[in-house]
Amino acid sequence: EIAALPDGSCVVMGMTRGLAILAAGQAEQFVIDEGSATFIARYLADGTLAWVRVISGYEAGVRDKCVVADDSVGFCGSISTAAVFGAGEANETDLTGDTAATLTDFVARFAKNGDLVYAVAPSDSTGSTYATGLASLPDGSAVVTGIFPGSATFGAGTTGERTFT
Repeated sequence: EIAALPDGSCVVMGMTRGLAILAAGQAEQFVIDEGSATFIARYLADGTLAWVRVISGYEAGVRDKCVVADDSVGFCGSISTAAVFGAGEANETDLTGDTAATLTDFVARFAKNGDLVYAVAPSDSTGSTYATGLASLPDGSAVVTGIFPGSATFGAGTTGERTFT
């Protein structure tokens, strides 16, 4: 997925299996050498790599993205087993999927500088959840669309907690 920002830069989210080199041969070259990893990279308008973040874990795939008014970028997708978003950052979040056979979806937002703003997932689902769309609203919030079989709880432990069946 590629999200274009108003200043001409873009944020790319993708997945690699094995060795990947971003901005090969350039001063800002970044090497990802993990078995399976999802990455987020911001390229400036002139094509210079500004930053890269790696989401550690097995099978974190992306389905949609949105640009928020403050130039942060949101992504939705799915994980199986576990994934760590923002490793080593103040908002580091470890999301755990159900099993390799059952996917759990996530919504994550990254600031313009690449820092993780948040990463969340529904809890207590009775099967795989599928976030299929993501859109930002003028107030900086986001709307997620998707499907799930059975029931799923969103916002667990917050005042906005809701269970749908």
